[in-house]
Amino acid sequence: MPKGKEFKINKGDESIRYRTEALEDKIVHVWQGDYRDPIKAEPYMSNLNNFCSVIAISDIPSWDYLADWENNLIDDQLELDPSIKAQIDQLTKDKKTQEEKVIAIYSYLGSSIHYLALKHAVFGWKPNRATKIFKDGYGDCKDMATLMIAMLKSVGVNAYLALLDTKPYYDMIVNIPIPIANHAIVYIPEIDGKKTGLFVDVTAALSYDYGTIPYWDEGVTAMILKRPGYEILQIPNSKADDNVTYAKVDIALSKDNQSKFNVQIKCYGQAGGPCRSDARKDNWDDELSSNYLGRYIQGISSLKSRTENGSDLTKPFIIYAEFSAPSPLKKAEAGKYEMAPVFALKSMQDYASLEKRANDLDIRYAFTRVMEENLTVPEGFEVVSIPEDAKIDNNTVSYERSYGFKDGVLKMKIKFSVKKTVIKKEEYPAFRNDLIEIDKLDERHVIFSSKE
Repeated sequence: MPKGKEFKINKGDESIRYRTEALEDKIVHVWQGDYRDPIKAEPYMSNLNNFCSVIAISDIPSWDYLADWENNLIDDQLELDPSIKAQIDQLTKDKKTQEEKVIAIYSYLGSSIHYLALKHAVFGWKPNRATKIFKDGYGDCKDMATLMIAMLKSVGVNAYLALLDTKPYYDMIVNIPIPIANHAIVYIPEIDGKKTGLFVDVTAALSYDYGTIPYWDEGVTAMILKRPGYEILQIPNSKADDNVTYAKVDIALSKDNQSKFNVQIKCYGQAGGPCRSDARKDNWDDELSSNYLGRYIQGISSLKSRTENGSDLTKPFIIYAEFSAPSPLKKAEAGKYEMAPVFALKSMQDYASLEKRANDLDIRYAFTRVMEENLTVPEGFEVVSIPEDAKIDNNTVSYERSYGFKDGVLKMKIKFSVKKTVIKKEEYPAFRNDLIEIDKLDERHVIFSSKE
């Protein structure tokens, strides 16, 4: 670099050695590190900067300078034509609270403005005008976020552009002013006089619940562009009870090879987005049969399904399905039958198939799964034994299972949670042992006897 050139350096790895050498009218900057073994690719790896050495260099004078440059790109783009303001007023006319207006605008953008990445020249950084985005009906992430901010501003809600780098790439480096960002979302600090600190990803507004952002936005650092100035915030991770998949199945057991299944699946938080997206596919019934239900139940036939709350982003997405399938009752010894849970967790298979890990396990988001099974026992059968209730609870996972039998109906409930987004490699052996134990508990059978 030229002599006298001022810049800032951030070394993410202190073991990297640094020196300078003079070369005529330039200064040569040299960084040197020791050999490392190649990174071992594993399922569910965390952000790249968690196991790579990163050297960042910036000649931007300060974060204030960067924020001022970014704000100058945005300021003029927030203006809306009077005709568009009239449409926004119509959209929110019956909404009494700010939150109701935010929800109405979020839902409108999800259904009416489509994501399309068009990054040309300065528009790789500068959003298009909000009026143009509204009329065109498409834009990239910063376009869609800018439009939402402009629409919220028109109904009296303050909102700001948030720049971030999504998982699994490099998180923003806060020690020096450097614009490491591949995504833009909206930050709403206050709604109806309450400090919400709400982050909204407009690119996900077609599928994700209001108040939920996709997991790739969670846990990363964001630069909030304010006028004047900026704020650096870490986007919070959602909790296990925010991301719930609740499945209830009523099974009419039969003596022959077929049983009737009636299934209801409710998807909250992170679980709702992919479900809504899949349900819009032309081959939804095939997707439901093979991926959602076929993971647990084989030989599905005569499938009838419907969904609820596909466009209402304030409520959980619900799937209803009725079908026939081979009876889950399996013959054991003479006159005896056995049955394991229909919706077996298979948790080790999903997250802990490796005996050891070289890197942390990033399961993307904490979650909870709740399964309820109600089994109508056919005449001529009686329940001989039921597995004991079981419970495991620690700082990483929780599991609870209970059984009951009354009026010819066997009831079972399982609740399983993974409480952390990232399982450190030092925690992984204990985590894996927990999942092995949970899967063993899940495999225990109810024993029936036949009177015939």
